[in-house]
Amino acid sequence: MNGSCGQAALGRAVQPRRAVLRWAVLVVVAAGSGAGAAPLPVRPRSPGPLLPPVVLTREGNSFRVESAPAAITLELGHVAYLPVAIRGGGGAVPVVARTLIHTYVNDLTSPEPGATQAFGVGSVGSEGGSVKLQTLRLYDHPLTLGFGSGAGQLEVTFALRVRVSPRSVLFGLDPAGWIELPFVEIYGPDCTPCGTPTTESRQCFAQVADPGRCRHWDVRFEPAREEAALQQAVARQRYACQIVRDAPTTQGAVFVAPGRFVWQPLDWLLGVAKARVGGHWSATWYLLPGATWMSHCGAPCSNPDGSVGLVDPDNVYLMEEYRGFVRALANRYAGRLRLYELVNEPAAEFWLCPCAVPGGRCDATAGINQPCCLWRWDEAEQRWVGGPDSAEFVAAYGELLLRTAEVAAEEVWAADPSALVITGAVDIGQDLTETTAYLIDPARGNLLRHPNVAIGVHQYPTLNPPPWLTDAQGRPLDCSYFQPGHDWYWLPDGCETAPPLEGTIDGEGGARPVRLLWQRQDERVDLSELLGEVAGFGLLDRFLMIDTELHGGWHDTGFENPESPPTTPAREALAGLRIGAINAHQGVLATEFIYAPADPAVYNAMVRHLSGATPVYRWAAQRVGSDYSGCVYKLFCRGDEDVVAMWSNSAAACQFVFSLAGGLEFREVTTTRFAARGRDIETTVSRLPLPPATLAVAPLSEFVFLSVIGNRAGFGWLAGIETAVADEPRRDAGRRVPPAVTPPGRPAAGAAGAGRRRTR
Repeated sequence: MNGSCGQAALGRAVQPRRAVLRWAVLVVVAAGSGAGAAPLPVRPRSPGPLLPPVVLTREGNSFRVESAPAAITLELGHVAYLPVAIRGGGGAVPVVARTLIHTYVNDLTSPEPGATQAFGVGSVGSEGGSVKLQTLRLYDHPLTLGFGSGAGQLEVTFALRVRVSPRSVLFGLDPAGWIELPFVEIYGPDCTPCGTPTTESRQCFAQVADPGRCRHWDVRFEPAREEAALQQAVARQRYACQIVRDAPTTQGAVFVAPGRFVWQPLDWLLGVAKARVGGHWSATWYLLPGATWMSHCGAPCSNPDGSVGLVDPDNVYLMEEYRGFVRALANRYAGRLRLYELVNEPAAEFWLCPCAVPGGRCDATAGINQPCCLWRWDEAEQRWVGGPDSAEFVAAYGELLLRTAEVAAEEVWAADPSALVITGAVDIGQDLTETTAYLIDPARGNLLRHPNVAIGVHQYPTLNPPPWLTDAQGRPLDCSYFQPGHDWYWLPDGCETAPPLEGTIDGEGGARPVRLLWQRQDERVDLSELLGEVAGFGLLDRFLMIDTELHGGWHDTGFENPESPPTTPAREALAGLRIGAINAHQGVLATEFIYAPADPAVYNAMVRHLSGATPVYRWAAQRVGSDYSGCVYKLFCRGDEDVVAMWSNSAAACQFVFSLAGGLEFREVTTTRFAARGRDIETTVSRLPLPPATLAVAPLSEFVFLSVIGNRAGFGWLAGIETAVADEPRRDAGRRVPPAVTPPGRPAAGAAGAGRRRTR
């Protein structure tokens, strides 16, 4: 829990039994002033966290510093106010700022990433005032404020210390993490006869074709490429990305032989590049699969079950080598690395099931490629079964996944208790797989006894097939992977995009309004069924989730036919906003979208409203069982700021009705409205003297944040929320019965595995 909002704000989420879920409708009658009551009188004041003051004395056209803090501590995402006192009279004093992008001064930030010129942020009165501060950055960096103008301007520089709660909500965009590192790969240790004995030739490596003696071995730094890489890293900072996947940190890229580690790329990334861009990201490290040499070291690499490599937890030698690698990594980068990801989708071809591709044979009796890798269509249950959602997979690989996660949790905790270990994703939303159930069950794996473990999920909320699109032959668009004639992870234009905002879609049973598609997509983001099963284990308060690969939202670029895009920036932004709000409210600590919008403005605004927030479970805004059929809202708090996210899937505009409590004092109240205007999205920020009695949100085409900073944080200012739609009775929005859902992104019958990540 973050800041003062914590104890007052958090209601207790409903905890259903582990059995098949059935949700009862819970009606809460709001107390306090009714919708028709007159506005309550509000006495203005300045609530909100105050920092140590800056005291200046005016001397003619310039200023002298009487006192100022050398350092300012900001909680990630939280708003704080820096008091400024001016002595010596005179008029208002203009203020300018110079800092890194995504640190905000009076709601303004640097217009460009990298080193920038000072930008105006308003003024303080003749006797002073305060400067509003907020940062989305994860690491310390400088802030300079300039008071006055011209030759008499006085600059005061502060060291911004950023405090990040272990449960702070974070966001990222996968494309923003790709940096061409200035290193050349070296193969070795023995690539003879074409190597001498090492080589930089990829052709030689392929010619030797013996990973036991010729594999990734070292790197060579290329100074001539460094500046381009640094500029690329700076340019990526247009996006407020707080997590970045795909750092060069698979075990095999670092741990090239017993006792031999290749640290140079990681040292450069976390040392040189992070210093240049201000340390904006927290990369996720792949700790698995096992390094190449672990399958080519003779008898020590042979497992008791007859397999080879780091696939049997009973191989004491390899498990200890793996532990040593995690220990070395965690100790080297303690304090600089927040997230350690075990592996990408271990139940897919990325580690345990390379057979799970067209033409693969899953017939091994031990090690990788066992029959349990395969998904199959269950006609009776009308769903995909098998793979990690099967007792057979748990029997084959459950102990391996458990013990490798435990080793990582133990070693990372010893080096840095604030860092988290993310399990490899075997869940894609909706229900809990048998594998994760085994890992977390206190009577079996009991993995969550380690407080630094988060469960990896990969959500696929978009509709497959998208019913508003067809292929060239008029058939439903095939959005499965492994399509003949293409890269394995190729998808046709239109897959993983958001539905239209207007009209109807023809289908079985006649035409359906598109609002039902948006409702369905919201429900596919929602993790109520999974969380309900977790609650059955009594673990809901300890269950942390991180999605390092979310396949939806912000997908307005990257099409094969850019002249005829299958979606619009408005649709994709609205989808991304909804996804971000649902995930943040349900306890997904970090969400990394696999797409990035062409224009970062709306994404950045979402991060600014939700980063570092604590979800609040009151009225209809519960952690589980939300109703997405009409008016939807999610509640968050950050210190003295409360945030309401609102949207609508109703047939007409939704009226959100706010009943205010008494004894209120507000410093700032703002609404940020995102509205579709043709293909594009328009953002309107309005400042209000107090929260509105009612707020209208158009169906599908709008999304609104209401931000309230006052003296009753944790929604103590609010007696209740009701919603109303024209020609419908007013309600406080009960909770839905979660539908039985087919997991998204499944391949065609006979192919394998849950959704896969695209390659580039």
